[in-house]
Amino acid sequence: MSTQQNPYDFFLAFQKNLPKIKTEIIEKVIAVEARNFTRKNFRDGGFTDTSFTKWKERKDDKDTGRAILVKSSTMKRHAATPKKTPNGVNFVFPLEYEEVHNYGLKAGPGKGFTMPERKYIGESQYLNKKIRAKARKVFDKYLKP
Repeated sequence: MSTQQNPYDFFLAFQKNLPKIKTEIIEKVIAVEARNFTRKNFRDGGFTDTSFTKWKERKDDKDTGRAILVKSSTMKRHAATPKKTPNGVNFVFPLEYEEVHNYGLKAGPGKGFTMPERKYIGESQYLNKKIRAKARKVFDKYLKP
């Protein structure tokens, strides 16, 4: 956009670029930041919202030295792969046990037991702040004359 551009032409050009801006924000900002966020949570062993909440330790830890929620890297890989939608990204739980761990639901056969919540995916002010800061940079790039 030229520095001599009048306001009407500026807004017309900006409106024309809105689909490109939306795609860039979804694919290069939201998806990347959400993936980085879940990876951070697994690395840190907890969840960050307004503050950090460490995951509860295992009751019977026969695997000392192994990170919580990481026996194989399957759940960690799935958790770090948000699914892009036309309006953002969604985290799905393709593995039946992911939701049980994230929300602290009932597990095991019969009466079973209630798994402690070890949240790694979810609404987070920390994540929203990261997304807003990066999205602002995308908007600024398109707002420059």
